Amino acid sequence: GTYYRNILGLIEHTHYHLGQIALIKKIIRNTHVTLT
Repeated sequence: GTYYRNILGLIEHTHYHLGQIALIKKIIRNTHVTLT
């Protein structure tokens, strides 16, 4: 019921943030390479 839905929401939320972090890291790495 609600408990299961909360877990699913949490997992999706975590995946979303992991994706954002990976994207940010990629951007930072690209910027760093450009600077040097």
